[in-house]
Amino acid sequence: MLPSDAVHNADGMGADWWNLDPAPQNANIFGHHKRFTGTTGGYQSEIDNLFYDKNGVLVADFAAAFPLGIVVDWSTRDWQNNKVLAYATNDIASNATRLAQDTYCSGLTLGIYSEWKLPFMKEMLHLCNTGISNNINYVPMNNKVFDWFFWVRDSDDALTGMRVRMGVVSVVSNSSLTAGSRALPTSYLTISGETLI
Repeated sequence: MLPSDAVHNADGMGADWWNLDPAPQNANIFGHHKRFTGTTGGYQSEIDNLFYDKNGVLVADFAAAFPLGIVVDWSTRDWQNNKVLAYATNDIASNATRLAQDTYCSGLTLGIYSEWKLPFMKEMLHLCNTGISNNINYVPMNNKVFDWFFWVRDSDDALTGMRVRMGVVSVVSNSSLTAGSRALPTSYLTISGETLI
């Protein structure tokens, strides 16, 4: 379960929005302190907006730093269960009903990663940087267009009409299940040594 503010939580994992606390024990499995990485450790710098591999070597673009469009958020690392939350940003589904989006996410496979789902409300809101006017317009999320309503699930995974508008946070909890909204597939990837599976 995510803390209410995982960037500045009791474990002291966050130095700022983009970087984990610089203490050695807070590094991600790739050996650096970037909060958002690809599955192989690449990242986008919030300073120059350029893309780098896990060793800090310049790479061509978003696809090179974030294979399959998967963005891993290391501020959500579950140390006890060796899990970390990831978002499939290349696979944002276009407007569809709640049931259709649930089916889309659960049927998604990206490379070796197949356990995708609709996110909980907290997992979506965790991406919102409330310190900026468009709360999803930051690296690496600004490589995608997020100013839409997204379906989310509740704690019982019931088919509820809960939606979140990203960009300017707005929550609708009583939408018709037949309304059209987007989906951002999420998954908890397993940490195995220096690899995500």
